[in-house]
Amino acid sequence: AEGGIVASGVGILTMEDRNLWAHHREALKAESPHNRGVLKDINSALLVVCLDRATPQTMTERSMHVLHGSSDELNNRWFDKFQVIADEVGNVGINFEHSHADGVSWNRWLTEVWNDMQGLPPPSGMTPLPGIPSVASIPGVDGPLRMDFDVPWALTAPIKATRTRAEALVSLPETRMLVFEGYGKRMCKAWKASPDGIVQMALQCAFHRLYGKMAATYESCATRTFFHGRTEVIRSAHSEAKHLAEVLWDGAAHRQDKEKVLREALSRQTQLSREASAGMGVDRHLLALKKLAMGVTPHSPPLSSLLAKTDDLPDMFQEDPFAYSQTWLLSTSNVTTSWNVIFNFGPVSDHGYGVGYLIHDDQVHINITCFKGSPETNSPVFAAALEEAFMKIHEVMGPGA
Repeated sequence: AEGGIVASGVGILTMEDRNLWAHHREALKAESPHNRGVLKDINSALLVVCLDRATPQTMTERSMHVLHGSSDELNNRWFDKFQVIADEVGNVGINFEHSHADGVSWNRWLTEVWNDMQGLPPPSGMTPLPGIPSVASIPGVDGPLRMDFDVPWALTAPIKATRTRAEALVSLPETRMLVFEGYGKRMCKAWKASPDGIVQMALQCAFHRLYGKMAATYESCATRTFFHGRTEVIRSAHSEAKHLAEVLWDGAAHRQDKEKVLREALSRQTQLSREASAGMGVDRHLLALKKLAMGVTPHSPPLSSLLAKTDDLPDMFQEDPFAYSQTWLLSTSNVTTSWNVIFNFGPVSDHGYGVGYLIHDDQVHINITCFKGSPETNSPVFAAALEEAFMKIHEVMGPGA
């Protein structure tokens, strides 16, 4: 029985440290030709489908289930692949590792598939998906094939140890899903304001309200106009946002004055967004300079960054202000689509928040994560402050046209 549990739980090794998993993977391959065949089949698949017995009821439970699941789902994952996760309630989500894929690619893929499934025309500028012929059977395939591993005895203890670490890992995040129903894209447009800018300024004001300071903020921006372009950072914690955060709750300030400050903050946010998408942000340039200082170039061998020395970096990269500017207390991303209701990811710093959001016509869906062990963060408290900031902005801007 114990061997069966271990054999069925090989996928949990994909949650392990990358170097350890690579070592264990080689041990699996060395054990038998059968294992090599199973790994080859998994590698060649476009994605894996995870059929869970979980029954999440609330939006927060659904978010947690797709992001990391509970200990009951740990055996039913393969984190090296795109994972389509379905539960017994009928919810379906996608989980993937970020380093090799950005929202632009998977958002387009899912949007095209969704429109095709619903019989809708493809998104603007895209051609319809080709028809897929229906077949009663596939020659040589009688049905689903069970793929078990021959697990060497030497991997029994590592698999158990990985499960212990994985259970501890999935217990760390604190998630709160906020569905703000006060307004959405439609009213922002009536205000002649950027919907994304409104959300970003609400985040800045909420954080300042709770902590009395601004947070180094990462908003992901696609640089899709460039060949092989991936992302740049929109730094939403600017002087105009700080001014707004200081006056938004000021009872002595007039509404018209607050609106002027808000519109100035939105204008600055729009400017920074355009600059970032045009390759005029600062963070990717700083990253390139740092890599060059480490002796890493575009022609360096893979993984050379891991072996490069950092002792001789220019002083700028070793000083506290630079480190602070790269410690993202608010890591945020907007991947709005009409078909999605939850977008989530974990925090990227020990005492920060991960904020994924979707701006619909009359609602904003915001997923907030942090680490339970941090004495400085609390997802439910931040969600409440964010909702209050949204309503304060509504007071300032009015009911709209």
